[in-house]
Amino acid sequence: MSGLKLTRRNFLVGTAGAAALVGCGGVVGYTAWSKAYADDEEQPSAPPKAVHTVCDGCPNQCGMVARTVEGKLWRVEGEQGHPRSGGRLCGRGQGYASIAYSQDRLTVPLKRNASGGFDPVSWDDALADIARHIKAAKPAEVAVFQARGTDAFFARRFVSALGSANYFTDAAVHDLDVAAAISAIAGTGLPVPDPAHAKYLVMLDASTNDTVLPADADAFAALRDRDAHMVLVDSRITAFSRLADKWVPIIPGTELAFLLGIAGQLIRSGAYDAAFAQACGEGFDQFAAEMKAYRLSWAAAKTGISEGVLGAIASNLAAAAPACYVDMPLGGTFGSGYANSVDVVRMVYLVNALLGNFNQAGGWIFGAAPAVDDAALAAAGIPAVKPGTAAAVDAQAAPLAGGDSCIAAMEAVRAGAVKTAVFVETNPVRDYPAAALVVEALSKLDCLVVCDEFMTETVELADYVLPLPTYLERTDTVQVVPAATSVAALRNQAIERIHPETRTVDEVFAALAGLCGVADAFAFSKEDYNRAVCDVLGVSYEGLVGQGVAAIPSSRVTLGEPPAFSTASGKLLFACPAFADAGLTAVPRWRDPKTSAGKAKPRLLVGEQATQYDTYTIDDEQLMAYAKQYGLDRAWISAELAEKHGIRDGDAVELSTTEATIAVPVKITSCVMPEVVWVPAHYGCTAQQVKQAYGFGAAPKQLISFNLEPATGAAMMNDVTVSIRKAGA
Repeated sequence: MSGLKLTRRNFLVGTAGAAALVGCGGVVGYTAWSKAYADDEEQPSAPPKAVHTVCDGCPNQCGMVARTVEGKLWRVEGEQGHPRSGGRLCGRGQGYASIAYSQDRLTVPLKRNASGGFDPVSWDDALADIARHIKAAKPAEVAVFQARGTDAFFARRFVSALGSANYFTDAAVHDLDVAAAISAIAGTGLPVPDPAHAKYLVMLDASTNDTVLPADADAFAALRDRDAHMVLVDSRITAFSRLADKWVPIIPGTELAFLLGIAGQLIRSGAYDAAFAQACGEGFDQFAAEMKAYRLSWAAAKTGISEGVLGAIASNLAAAAPACYVDMPLGGTFGSGYANSVDVVRMVYLVNALLGNFNQAGGWIFGAAPAVDDAALAAAGIPAVKPGTAAAVDAQAAPLAGGDSCIAAMEAVRAGAVKTAVFVETNPVRDYPAAALVVEALSKLDCLVVCDEFMTETVELADYVLPLPTYLERTDTVQVVPAATSVAALRNQAIERIHPETRTVDEVFAALAGLCGVADAFAFSKEDYNRAVCDVLGVSYEGLVGQGVAAIPSSRVTLGEPPAFSTASGKLLFACPAFADAGLTAVPRWRDPKTSAGKAKPRLLVGEQATQYDTYTIDDEQLMAYAKQYGLDRAWISAELAEKHGIRDGDAVELSTTEATIAVPVKITSCVMPEVVWVPAHYGCTAQQVKQAYGFGAAPKQLISFNLEPATGAAMMNDVTVSIRKAGA
């Protein structure tokens, strides 16, 4: 076992202050986790060695310093020079650090036997048979699904080298609409908010993700000290959003109406940055003319927010501009929630443009790092692979998303369009909607390969299981972290591989490439690739190996200078023809969600907790001990909804849709609207070898149907209502 300093005992003591997130009484305590170290200081048996690396507890990938003693992990802390961690790690990052030492790890390759179990198999035999299946299929019949982005460059390159376009992320169940909308109207990367200098913040629809970046935690906590304010517009109060001055409950699914009403008010009153809109925007006059029709009285009727409150929010934003913003939350289901979510994203972007806050202190900052694209890499010695000529199997389902909908692709698998699929660190049986349909789809494959660290529900269905090292046991590819001064970051290997038969993602795909006749696509090492990326960025590879993070020269944003939009006109598209071509409208307009919710049949919200992410963190002993101690598997319902159905706090309830029924204990709280049932996304594990999580809680995503937002292929994760009744009633 590890000598990890953060033991189960002091982890639980240190996180006790965060337990209030169960009943919404307080903020997740970043300082509490750090204080756990100081309160129980033990001297190491030898001088610790510091390795600068990157956390893997969620997609934020915060910078981390791993301190090891005699080759074993001793403690972890946030990286000071990393824009996302700012010297801190959240509780998830602290707890998840022990995952490498789990007793439940996959340690050798496995092959399904005739009785349905698994037998150990050599890497050579496993890869040879997998390659045989790949070569027997047409390029369009081979697909790779990957969730966590570990060395995604190599997985995507392998698919392209085969001549296929079938590479799919899990964006469709999280943030696909974010990427699709921004790409269409701006072409720029994701904005980075600047809460440390903001005067007024609107946190919108963050209820499906309790996470906040460690670097932002202090900024949120200090808002009132400098007479700045934050308002939460949401159907649920999340843990960190208890810092807000005011909670403004909104009917879930009507966030688009809120934004249309705010935009209409800003334009009618002239309280917007006309100079920016005219100089940097295209189609603004058409946009403005349509927005004027959305009055506050209309938005109030749609959202359930009073006209006075809506007017106050619009006025406060205008008064604080440009040191203000409407937040665009990542993670959770903000970019995959409803039939209208892609226009919600578009309107968040355009409302912030109206405020003139692009590249302004306290507003939205756009990173200015050099593009690490095929052309730049080729110039640095990594030749591009010719794109696959076979269209992605989901291409018709996602015209705005460029053919990256894992849900549409899963439907294609179910229809028999894919013969061989490789799943990399992803558990679609639990993390996609409609588990029964996912299982049916996977059963249609001639060969199912799963690369993972643990025996998940998806791994249990595989023909071949390929074991991976955990994030502390490997070096990954260099990443760019956008910020006011963007940085390059590198996950450096902190400890030796505990199980020598595990292999990294790049090793797996390079070996398969050789066996499939496309070895030329991998005629370089991961170090070669990382050195090439560093050359493009203008940073030292050796420096990243030593320090983990490095500022990218010439990437510092000049405040007051608009970002460079990479649309055809070089301007921000207030009216976007691509949306009209995809069956929507050039200017955003009100569209109802697919389903209507109410107190009789509430809307299901499936959310990420501050201590877990999807199901890939659930086998960590410390995080699961915390979940069990504080009952974090419970669904949140309001007292009004509980009274209607005769439910008491702690009762088990049955939630049902046409897809499935689950039983889950409830938490009755004033922090959620009566039209909502919120259920954590992480639990309900049925894989017996995932011992920490097995049998705890319920798996809510199986209640959700395969409902695709037509323009993007996003999964519409919140566009579902549930029947609720007390279990046994």
